[in-house]
Amino acid sequence: MSNKNTSKSKAILLKGFGFLTVLIILMAGAWFFMTFDNQGRIARILKEQSEMRAIFAMRDAALQRTIILHRMALLDDEFERDEEYMKLKEKAEAFIKARGQFLGFESDNKDSKALKIWGQVSTDINKATIAQSQVTELILDDEIPKANELLLNEAIPIQRQVMKQLTKLLEIQREKTEAEVNGIYKQSTFGLIFVSIITLWAVFWGIGVSRATIRRISDTEKSLDEARLRAQEADQQKSRFLANMSHEIRTPLTAIIGYSETLIEDKKTLSDWKKYVSSIVRNGKHLHQLINDILDLSKIEANQLSIETIPVSICELMSEIETLMGERARKKGLDFSLDCQFPIPKVINSDPTRLKQILINLCGNAIKFTAEGRIEVRIKFDPEQENISFTIKDTGIGMTREQMAELFKPFKQADTSTTRKFGGTGLGLYISKQLAERLGGKLELSSQAGIGSTFTVCVATNLKEEPQWITSAPEAEEISRQAQSEIIIPTLEGRILLAEDNPDNQALISMHIKKTGAEIDIVENGQQAIDAALNKHYDLILMDMQMPVMGGIEAIGIIRENGCQTPIATLTANAMKEDIQASQQAGADDFMTKPIDRKTFYSVLVHHLAPGIDLTPQTKRQASNSELDDISDLVEMYIKQLPETCYRIQQFVKAKEWEEVKDEIHQLKGTGGAFGFPDITEQCIDIEKHLLTRQYAEAEQLINDLETSCNDIIKNHRNPQHIKII
Repeated sequence: MSNKNTSKSKAILLKGFGFLTVLIILMAGAWFFMTFDNQGRIARILKEQSEMRAIFAMRDAALQRTIILHRMALLDDEFERDEEYMKLKEKAEAFIKARGQFLGFESDNKDSKALKIWGQVSTDINKATIAQSQVTELILDDEIPKANELLLNEAIPIQRQVMKQLTKLLEIQREKTEAEVNGIYKQSTFGLIFVSIITLWAVFWGIGVSRATIRRISDTEKSLDEARLRAQEADQQKSRFLANMSHEIRTPLTAIIGYSETLIEDKKTLSDWKKYVSSIVRNGKHLHQLINDILDLSKIEANQLSIETIPVSICELMSEIETLMGERARKKGLDFSLDCQFPIPKVINSDPTRLKQILINLCGNAIKFTAEGRIEVRIKFDPEQENISFTIKDTGIGMTREQMAELFKPFKQADTSTTRKFGGTGLGLYISKQLAERLGGKLELSSQAGIGSTFTVCVATNLKEEPQWITSAPEAEEISRQAQSEIIIPTLEGRILLAEDNPDNQALISMHIKKTGAEIDIVENGQQAIDAALNKHYDLILMDMQMPVMGGIEAIGIIRENGCQTPIATLTANAMKEDIQASQQAGADDFMTKPIDRKTFYSVLVHHLAPGIDLTPQTKRQASNSELDDISDLVEMYIKQLPETCYRIQQFVKAKEWEEVKDEIHQLKGTGGAFGFPDITEQCIDIEKHLLTRQYAEAEQLINDLETSCNDIIKNHRNPQHIKII
């Protein structure tokens, strides 16, 4: 109803606006026409006035010449006569000048009558000029009687005729000027009347539009009231959400703080430690998920949720889902099964992180709301629609139609009793639906109260060419098994140059390379890497991007400029697209992120050192016990260095030397995950973000949290050493 009234009101206003616009255009056009025409009339009036001034000047000069001739005839003094003669010549020049001005105006503006009169004037002027010249010569020759006779009988009559004709010309010009002035007056009067009529018309039309709009004000007010009620309801929903969210956040925080205080207060047995730490980890993960949901919601509402499209292995994805959610379901006493309708593509193009987020959310909800029974996950590929669907079916509490209608709204759950009994923020399904749509698909639901629910999420596969197909369960299981297999180390030959300034990373990467049988040289900065690469043969260069003296990007550029074509793979703790593009533009052949993923690392080594090798299980070997001991020794060394590292960071923080802090954090970020402590890497990433945006107070608090994490790592290993910051 509100939209209908709004549309009608808009239509009326648009019509009124359109009509008024037409009226304004008409008035503007009329005003422009009148102004343009009046300007032409005024220009003609000014020209006619100029012609009249020229005629006046000619008539005055002719009259003055006659008077001067009379005076010359009466004067006896030759000097006075000469003086009058000079005046006579001046008036002759004035007459000629005025005549030239008159003749200079366009003849188009002169009517036939004026032209006829001017023709007669021209003839008389010529006669008068001749007669006056003869009179002047007689006077100068002192023949005064003859001069007077010629003056009275010929010169003066002709001059009178000229004066008469010029007067007629003046009258014609005056009539034309009056006609133009009257035209301007009439046109202005007409314009005023026209504008007045249009103005009155506009006023009446405006009154009509106003009345029509007012008639709908009551309907609009009703619509506004309804919208206000909906807004209030939404506000109440958000208030309930915030109240529920505060409870959801406080609950795990209470557990984390409580168990942490218990660990600090008393000496505990190892079993107690494990129990308390497990509870802290469990509640920490729950709190982490809550925060992720809130961040995703804010990104969705701000339309800033980024989606990437990369190859995704369906079997590896479902293997992860089975590992994560199957274990959770079985702990609750539920059956958890995966069923695939073959064939399915081996790889699709989508966002693996967001797709896994949707599936974990849906499976998690199914487990949460199912007390007994089973959870089934079915996968099916639709070749016509080119999408793949994941159906999650449970035997849980189910929902009514009314509850389903509210389910995909933010801040909502099926009902408030659901929140009290099962907890949760009410964001998961809303976020999942938004993610599914951004992945080119949709999320659908069917449910019956007391029987169970079925969620089906479809996403686009974005297949650009004929894919490889998985046609049977054994084939899918083999792919999953390979994805979960142990790290296999290839046997290689060749020499590798490692440019890395961090001793821990040097030791770890060196160990991985030596296991393959390849040789390695180590340098600590970009300048040393240039010197080594240009003076010694290497089969591969591993280049850290951020080093002292000279960074990796600059070093790669110089190496390439000097003609060295050795393959180069960059190493960095920054996995941003800009870093990848920068390394490629500099001339790098590969890009690896820290912490090092050993599968990726060995794949890069094989690609450049032995491109023809067949990487089958027969050509690989598993790590021996002695090699595993080497890793343990490196981890032990890494842990021993943590106190000194944390001490340096805190000293730099106290001195407000934030660039030094950033360098230390960057180094720690690249080594944490590599030695089996991914939490350190994650914390360093968060700290680095705050340092880059100059949020130093927040970064300092996060550094304190990082110190606590380092303390926990040291206390839980065989050579404990508590980090005490001075």
